Amino acid sequence: MSTTPDLTPPTPADLIGYVGGHAETDTGYATAKLAQAQALVDRYVLEGARDAEDGSRPTDPALVVPPAVLYAAYLEVGSAVWARRDTTGGAATYDTIDAPPVRTLADPLRGVYADLDPWLRGGFG
Repeated sequence: MSTTPDLTPPTPADLIGYVGGHAETDTGYATAKLAQAQALVDRYVLEGARDAEDGSRPTDPALVVPPAVLYAAYLEVGSAVWARRDTTGGAATYDTIDAPPVRTLADPLRGVYADLDPWLRGGFG
């Protein structure tokens, strides 16, 4: 990895587009959920990061995980925490009688572990 990360984090508009939201009504919610997603992903990455050769720990997730992977993880986790808004008891319902309820993930990071782990201590890809 380079010493200068080249990561432009996703914007609330990116998350709204990813989940199919509406910019007119969802920008505030998207901002909050994206901040939550970034905090969760960053904590997971930095806690699992390998020590540098001098024994120091990285302080920037983009120095640990490739920026494209990190960007995708932010969106995926953002969509997982976003989905909690539309759930009742952990099951998403839809405005149709044909679709069964779908369980939401209790751990919003579950969908990104396989993507992030190859760059972390003990990670397997």
